[in-house]
Amino acid sequence: MAYAEEGEENPSAYHSYFPNGDVGEALSMPLSPLPPVSLPSSSPSLSHVAPTVPTPKTTPETPESIPVPSYSSTVPISTQPISTQELTKAPTQLQKQDSLQAPIQASTAAPQKSPQPAQTPLQTSSTKVSLDSIQLPILQNNVAEAEALKLAHDFVQEVPSAQFVPTAYKTEWIHLTRQQLNLFGYVVRRPQVIVVVDRNPHVQRLCLVLALPHTDQWQIIGSTRISTGRTGRKHYYITPTGVFTNTVNRLGYRALGTKNQNGIMGNGVKGMRVWDFGWQMAEKGWLPNHEKGLMRLEMHATDPVYLEHRLGHVASAGCIRIPSALDVFIDRHGLLDADYEHQAAIDRRFKAVLRSDRIPSPISGLAVVVVDTTGLVTTPLPHKFSHIPHCLPHNIPPRTLKIPYKQTHPMEKL
Repeated sequence: MAYAEEGEENPSAYHSYFPNGDVGEALSMPLSPLPPVSLPSSSPSLSHVAPTVPTPKTTPETPESIPVPSYSSTVPISTQPISTQELTKAPTQLQKQDSLQAPIQASTAAPQKSPQPAQTPLQTSSTKVSLDSIQLPILQNNVAEAEALKLAHDFVQEVPSAQFVPTAYKTEWIHLTRQQLNLFGYVVRRPQVIVVVDRNPHVQRLCLVLALPHTDQWQIIGSTRISTGRTGRKHYYITPTGVFTNTVNRLGYRALGTKNQNGIMGNGVKGMRVWDFGWQMAEKGWLPNHEKGLMRLEMHATDPVYLEHRLGHVASAGCIRIPSALDVFIDRHGLLDADYEHQAAIDRRFKAVLRSDRIPSPISGLAVVVVDTTGLVTTPLPHKFSHIPHCLPHNIPPRTLKIPYKQTHPMEKL
């Protein structure tokens, strides 16, 4: 499988689809005619009971029309008091009559359903919060630009693989992003961060763009290398272009840090965020005619030891591979969790996905836009890491990424 060869984990392993369930058919047990009951009149203890009950008819009857025998008491009413000793020695005649009639009533009464255990509500609070009452923060453009400058400063500090972006690519990325948003009907009503991915095989870059309403003066916050889908390998798809949103219609997850048979962690170390954008139509990269088919589009980290240094080239099976530091940066600042933050207030499942130490940005968004600059820009991109984004002073020292563990691949020991 392609997942085992390239380190991609099978997305279906983390998406459980539960059917409606097999509840079976209703248990139907027809009632059988009751056998005749004959009581001897010579018994002294049953002398108060009516004579033999008549035998039911031999003609077949439906269960609803089966006669239930009844007994009438012939005990005379006595006005004399009854002593306590008589009550303890034997039951009264009325109790004897009830004990004879109880088995017949129990056989004909409808079975009572056992009480069902109370279901635990999914919401954590008893008060219901309306999503319509929660409004996203709408900043003025100048305030949003100041917030974007802070994010750019944090980006160069927290993402050591930050890349310098030439002006030609900045202009083309923003232009293609606006085209895709208009094509898919995504209206920018508030200042927000949009993740832009360039799938051009000779570019393979991701940039964070500050989208501003009512103006075309959008800004680039930071950029780094990524990897998208490659061609020429079976079951490998070309990452589709378009607008993909991280909405509450799908619940993302975090990497388990498991390794495949080659010792590769396809989604990165344990705890890395995986953004799920659902099933998308994409071109099959292993077919000459590039026939389209369904694939699960995700954005996730990759193995920081064996695969992260290969970012910047097409390599994935269709997903968007990003550096571990960028994964943490987007996750900690909540740049794609505008919807998740609101849903987390009423749904603990979404709260469990978000980081506990997160600092949500007021310009967070939810859109990832995939573009392709093939044949549009001829300016070459730098092949070496540049820790200085275009919008920051040159005297800001970068912070190196510290890998929390040291691991040696078995092949390196040979």
